[in-house]
Amino acid sequence: MALTAHLLTEIPECGSKIIAGHGGQYQPIAWAHSCEEPEPWNWLGATHLVMTTGLAIPADAAGQRRYVEECSAHGIVGVAIGQNMNAPKLTEAFLTRANELAFIVILTQREIPFIVLSRAIADSEQRNERERLQRSNRLYEAVLLTTVDHSKDVNRLELVGATIGYNVSIINDYKQEDASEPIDDKKSHTAQAASDALELPIPGFPQALVRLTPQEPQHNPLEQGIRQHISLIAALDLEQKKTEREKAYRQSAALLSSFIDGVETKDVEQRTWAMLDFENQSYYIAIGNRISNGIRLFHELLDAGFRSAVYPQGQTTHILCSATTEALEIVNKRVQHLGVSNSIRSVKDVRTGLGQAQLAHQSAVERQMSVVYFRERKASIVPNSAPDADLLIEQTLSQLLQHDKQHGSEYVRSLRVFLEENRSWNVAADKLHVHKQTLVYRMRRVTEMSGLRLDQTADVALFWAALEALDVYR
Repeated sequence: MALTAHLLTEIPECGSKIIAGHGGQYQPIAWAHSCEEPEPWNWLGATHLVMTTGLAIPADAAGQRRYVEECSAHGIVGVAIGQNMNAPKLTEAFLTRANELAFIVILTQREIPFIVLSRAIADSEQRNERERLQRSNRLYEAVLLTTVDHSKDVNRLELVGATIGYNVSIINDYKQEDASEPIDDKKSHTAQAASDALELPIPGFPQALVRLTPQEPQHNPLEQGIRQHISLIAALDLEQKKTEREKAYRQSAALLSSFIDGVETKDVEQRTWAMLDFENQSYYIAIGNRISNGIRLFHELLDAGFRSAVYPQGQTTHILCSATTEALEIVNKRVQHLGVSNSIRSVKDVRTGLGQAQLAHQSAVERQMSVVYFRERKASIVPNSAPDADLLIEQTLSQLLQHDKQHGSEYVRSLRVFLEENRSWNVAADKLHVHKQTLVYRMRRVTEMSGLRLDQTADVALFWAALEALDVYR
């Protein structure tokens, strides 16, 4: 005996009740299927029951009325909606039209999985219908295994393919998410004559298809419901990969930000080792003009097999990438006026690399060059490494920096402006918005605390080199 909506609501385990379309409560239901597509009639057909959390049900009365009419016109017997989930308020037009067309509207308790309804219907059908449901259950068990139990290192699509006897692959996926045109739906659901392969659309990813190729010459064709399951599983797989990549990008940007801000803690070092592979390869640090889409560059490097970190900041973009020509070519396609450090082989070298990349970037901008390596830059008085820069700053500016920090004074800034204006008292005082005598007093204190004199060329050179090092390395 075929299961009907009336009998379905009589089963306590199904937790369902009919709220409209009572005239169709004795129609046989051959299959119930979860579908969140806005036009489920493209997926389901005669004697089928749509199960939905309500995501695809229109919010307006006209849209809801059309939803009922189109479903009914395609032979769908009704819709089961998860109660208190994602459905909008069901309008009077929706319920009235459902009653007129004897289109069953069922509310299912939130805690009742839709699979319970499907099992109840399948158990009332013939053996082949039950086998189809069992296949669907195995599919979702595969999804559960790879989604909930993260301790199991299992490829979701491989497991799904083993369940249905098909090789499952995703083509033209998120790697080409910037494609200008979506895939023509006419190419979907077509069997290739040579291999009997199927290509199905993936909800939410219009530039992607899931391809199913039979593992054996003799194989059972996939029913429409199973195809829908596979499409949704592929969407879940792509969404999870997209989320994982976005998380990795944010983590990489935070890591570079920590280095730029001078944060050197055990946590930063541990995160670096987790994200990168200093044990097996060296890296470049590159700095160039700011780009608007750092995550796209991060994805391109990852797709090419390169672990990296990308961080757009201010007017620049910082990149930590593999010290290979291939990786730099990918970066250079996206980033202009690129300054590239010497290769680094440890976390301790990152600060030095940042300083080198900054100097090389400045040279690239000044010379209007696409790429400048640190070893090829113009001569500079700035030290070549962070330790050397630290030593110079410590011996020259340390007392000034400490006094400014403790007392809110501006000795370092005043010194910088005074030297930038070629030691012109009047011009520097105007730029600092102070009286000339105030500037004279500040420079006297600078010489007292530093032990260096502003009327000696060698001492002035040390001051200037230290100030430049301060900019680059701190």
